Formats: sequence, C-alpha cells, structure tokens
Amino acid sequence: MSCASLAVTSTAERGRFRAELRDRQRAVLGRYGFRSATIALRERVPERLLIGLIAVALADDNVDPRDLMMTVAAHHYVAQQLGVEPADIFDEAASYANPDTADVLRTFGSRTDVTLRSFGLKQIDTPEGPRIS
Repeated sequence: MSCASLAVTSTAERGRFRAELRDRQRAVLGRYGFRSATIALRERVPERLLIGLIAVALADDNVDPRDLMMTVAAHHYVAQQLGVEPADIFDEAASYANPDTADVLRTFGSRTDVTLRSFGLKQIDTPEGPRIS
C-alpha cells in the first residue's frame, strides 16, 4: 500500500494495516521516519516531513513515550524551519498511530520548548546539505 492510498483509508483500516506490520517492516519504517527529517530539511519539502512522521507513527508499537519524543524532536525542529506549524503536522501524523502514540504525537507537536539541543541533537552542515544527528 502506498502512502497516497493509505491517506484515504478509515481509522479502522489504518489500524488493521498497523496490526499486520511485521517487526522488520516496523524497523524499516522507523529508520526512514527518523531520516526523513534531514531529507525534508535538505529538500525544503514539508510533505517529506509528514510522510516521515507517518512512518514513525506506523512503526511505533508501544515504544516508551520518551523514546518516541527523542525520535520526533528533529521533525518538530524541521517543521519550524520550513514554516510549518508543528502541531498541525504532528496532528495529521497522529491519525495513523495507535491511540497511545497518537496522544504523545499530538501533545509533543503542540509544545513550544522543543529545540535540537534539548534533545541532544544538532544540525551539521555537510557538503550534501544539512544533517541532523
């Protein structure tokens, strides 16, 4: 299923999709989701950021909320850099997540105190463009 076709599914269908994901698929989605913040920053494409957050939302399977916040802190920062309201993009991605993850994403997206430094991250300028690590 593509991201475009997943976007037009119901909450119940998204839940079934999440339930059918295997551990390996969740791991790939999680890695892509984290990397997408850097890609979105380099390309200056908010849609890339949203797709990455959706990947994180789908990959999460009862992860500790603190770990989830560490994963998506870069997305919050990049949303700000791209002129996107973090609360809006996090809210949209939350609609793909299980209820507990959705709550964390919505709450985190509305925070105003998120910086890279506060989550042990930094932006590094490389020949390929900015990178968050």
